[in-house]
Formats: sequence, structure tokens, C-alpha cells
Amino acid sequence: MLLIEFSISIAFIILFLYSLFKYKNKIASLFALLCLSIAIFTFGYCMELLSNTRAHIQFSLNIELSGLAFIPALWILISIKFYLKKSSPFFITFIILIIPFLTFFIFLTNQYHHLYYSKLLIEEYDHLFKADLVKGPWYYVFISYTYVGFLFSVFVFFSKWKEASFSFKTQSFWMLIGSFCPAIAYLIYIADYYSIFYDLTTFGFALLALCFFIAIFKYNFLELHKIAREHVFDEINEGIIVLDQNDQIVDYNQAAKNTFSWLNSKAIGKSIFTYPEGTAIGKNASCQFTSEIIRNNQKKYLGFTITNIIQKNEPIGKILIFQDTTEQKDALEKLNYLATNDSLTGIFNRSKLMEEAEKELYKAYLYKKDLSALMIDIDFFKKVNDTYGHLAGDKVITCLANVCKNRLRKSDIIGRYGGEEFLVLLSDTNLQNALQIAEDLRILIEKTDIEYDCKVIKVKVSLGVTSTSIHSEKVRINDLINESDIALYKAKNSGRNRVCSI
Repeated sequence: MLLIEFSISIAFIILFLYSLFKYKNKIASLFALLCLSIAIFTFGYCMELLSNTRAHIQFSLNIELSGLAFIPALWILISIKFYLKKSSPFFITFIILIIPFLTFFIFLTNQYHHLYYSKLLIEEYDHLFKADLVKGPWYYVFISYTYVGFLFSVFVFFSKWKEASFSFKTQSFWMLIGSFCPAIAYLIYIADYYSIFYDLTTFGFALLALCFFIAIFKYNFLELHKIAREHVFDEINEGIIVLDQNDQIVDYNQAAKNTFSWLNSKAIGKSIFTYPEGTAIGKNASCQFTSEIIRNNQKKYLGFTITNIIQKNEPIGKILIFQDTTEQKDALEKLNYLATNDSLTGIFNRSKLMEEAEKELYKAYLYKKDLSALMIDIDFFKKVNDTYGHLAGDKVITCLANVCKNRLRKSDIIGRYGGEEFLVLLSDTNLQNALQIAEDLRILIEKTDIEYDCKVIKVKVSLGVTSTSIHSEKVRINDLINESDIALYKAKNSGRNRVCSI
């Protein structure tokens, strides 16, 4: 019999180690602690049977109670976890653990108050010894707590077994059977319905271990798809927020909590519209959208996907899945910028310039307004490159673009048409006004000192100007550009550093 007791203790230690290191979820951790508690209780009982003095028996009882005191609490916590698919709140866990800790403390200090037992008697059988306790008031408190815990677990696993259509091949069935074993054995023990020497409670735990063994290894109790799904829910990098049909927050994962500080236990049951950022998210009716938030004075973008939860053809809520798309958005904007802007000057490249020019010409005729075009070319630009180098030439081009942008209106368009040629489109501007703007640009550029490598570079430009105001009929954008180009060559051939029109 003693060998069996030791075997039960060792079996639970093995289950403790296996559950602790094999499975990485919260219910496995609780089950591991339960196995450890049962192992401590059983090992203490073995020591009690081997003890032959009151002091040794008292020491063995202390070990037994160290394990026994926490078994009901851990069993309740496992039941809650299994039933709710999530851990109980901290306050509930604290309440559940009060009686076990008090029991442990009261037992260790029993000699001063005799609340757990009033007298310790020793029985002997076949050279083995066993304690016979005269029970105190707290003993009945702990026994009541224990049976409430076991009844709760029976209710939980029976409910789950019922949901599984009373199938014998389910985790809940074997958990239910396992729940009965220690409870029945303990009932027989305290009622003294048997006349044999040994405490049957440990055998009840052994049967519980057998049921757990079946649930774990045959039906994967610790690897239920629900637990796996919960693990994914908590560990996935994407943020997840679950709302009911009234837009109240039902659940969220760690990634969502890390993004939104207002997602905490107090937010459960509150409308997402309670929070400013939640309002910005909740008001979007589309299935996919991007929301902008500010974190550490930096702009962040979150890409959201909304999935409706349907039950019996009725919507009961929705799941919001999001991820940080800031890098993707920045990369996309950069690609878009490179596709439309000149890499050296930052103004429109030729492709984008022609696209915008077509739009401006269309608007000019639509609203019956003038559109003028300026073609600008740097005089003797090859000489700049030959004298100062191509990097100096790049600096000249960049400065010229900046001078033009600062003089032009926001509604005007400027782009790099060629190597050192720039095209400017002046909306709602006739030829006379366009000539004046061109002259202003010529003078500004001529007066500009361009510093490069401790040297000052001075350049001049020639400008060709044309306008729709000189045409009685519609012209195409290519015609307008060709006219400004012809006017530019006229300025070049007339001595450069001047403005000409056709």
C-alpha cells in the first residue's frame, strides 16, 4: 500500500513537470500546480505512515496540508478557465485563494488556537502510523469550501459535456468523471464509512489522474482548439477588438492593448464611442479603412479590417483586426513621390508635369480662363558644369527651382521639362501678366548668389512665354508647349538673359 502511495506521488510529479514544460498556456500552468499540490499531499501522507513519533507525524501533516489546502482552489480556477475560455479576473482569483491561504496559516499555527483540530491522536497498524484528528471549527469551513469547489467543477464539466451532446469521447466527460473521484473518496473518509486503516482520498486523486491522463493524451485536453485559438488571439501581432451589436467592447488582445492604452478591464462593456480614438474607428462603415493616430508626437497609420459575427443569420457583433501600416504607407508615399517628382529638385517630373498640364488646360477652357506657359532654360549651363563640375550644376538647377517656387503662386505648376529646362504653367493668367512674371523670375535668378565649394556661382536664364489668350480657338497642350519653346529659342537667339513671346 505504501508503495502505491509513493507511486501516485511520483506520477503526479511527472505530470507536473510534463504539463509545465510541454504546454505553454495558462490552463496547463494551473493544471501543473494542481498536480504539484496533489503530489505534495500524497508524499506527506506517505511520510505520515512511516512516522513513529508525534513530532514526525506533526511534520508530515504540515506537508500534507501544504498541498491539500490549495487543491480545491486550483481546481476551481481550472474549471473557470475551461468554462469561460479565459482566466478569472484578479479580484475573483484573490477571493478564491483567501480560504486556502488562511487554512494553511491556521494549520501551521494550530497549537496556539486549535481551530483546525483540537487533539492529535495516533493510530498504529502493521507497523505503520496514522494521525487521527479531533476536528476543530475551521476544519468544517475548509471541508465546506472544498465541496463547494468540487460541486462547481462538476457543474462546469457537466455543462460542457451537455454542449458536446453527452459524447463519451470528449475532454469534458473525462474531466467530469475525474471531478467525482476525489470528492467521493473524501466523503467516505470524513464519514468513516470504511474500517480499513488507509485514507482513500489519495486513491481518489489517483483516479482523477487517470481521467486527466485520458483527457490529456487521448483527447488533448491541454491542446484544445479553443485553447490554441485563445493562444493565437493573445499572441498574434495584429490587434483585435471584439464588439457586440451595440458597439460595446467585449474583448481585446494584448496587441490591441499595447496600441490603445484605454483598452483595459474597465473598458469591457463600454461603447467604443466612449473614447475619442474609438469614435474615429467606430464611425467607419467600410469593411476596410485606415485610421490615423498620434503616438509620441508622431503620426501612425493603422489598417483596419472589420468582420461581422453572424449567428443564426443574425449579426451579433463584429471583430476589428488592425495592424500598423505606417511603414507601408510611408514606403508607398515615397514610391508615389519618386514616380511623380524629380529626384533632384523635388518639383514635378516630365511625366507628372504633362499630366497636370492637361488638367490645367481642360479647366482653363471649362471655366473660360486664360492659361500661360513659360519655358525656362539656363544660359551657358554646359560652362557651369565644365568650370565647377556636375555637382555644382546640380546645385544650380536646385536653386533655380527653389527661386521659381518661391515667386510663383500655389495654384501655378512648375516641373523639370528637360536637363536644365523648366516648364511653368500659370493658371488664370493672360500673356501680358505672364510676361511680367517671367521678367520677375529672370531678375530674381540673375541676382541670386549660388554658393558651392566656397565659391559663388551666378547664372542667367532665357524665358519663352505663350498663352491661350492669344488664340481665338482651342489649342492642345503640346501646341502651347511648342509655342513657349519657340519663344525660348527666340530669346536665346536674341542674346540670352531675356524674355520673349511668339
